[in-house]
Amino acid sequence: MKIAISYPEVEQQILKAAKAPVKLSFVDRDSVNVAYGKKILLMTISVKLTVVRIQGNDIFFKYDGGAPLDMVISGITQYLTKSKLGEIIEPKENHTILVHLQNIPQLKKALEILSPKAINFTNDGIALTLAFND
Repeated sequence: MKIAISYPEVEQQILKAAKAPVKLSFVDRDSVNVAYGKKILLMTISVKLTVVRIQGNDIFFKYDGGAPLDMVISGITQYLTKSKLGEIIEPKENHTILVHLQNIPQLKKALEILSPKAINFTNDGIALTLAFND
């Protein structure tokens, strides 16, 4: 089973939950660019997230960055974890961000009987492939 979620839908949910304006854009099949809309030091912060793996109902993303970007990403993720997204997004070590799909209200029921098998990005949005639990 495949679920398609448009980038504007995800952006709207993030804005609603965390009051954080983000813009998502396609990079390649495994990567999406996330631009944080609030101006920080007169710049828009942008980072490429790449899917590393799916483990159970969790998706691990990796981002590229040096020390300055790490500080900014750390601040943004700390802000997000204090919002309604705190149960969904978990910053990890080594430029990794963990997304807990089971904590997304719109997916909670579906994940009781389905498990994520793959996630891909398209020009239009996110394609999540699910299979029935054994």
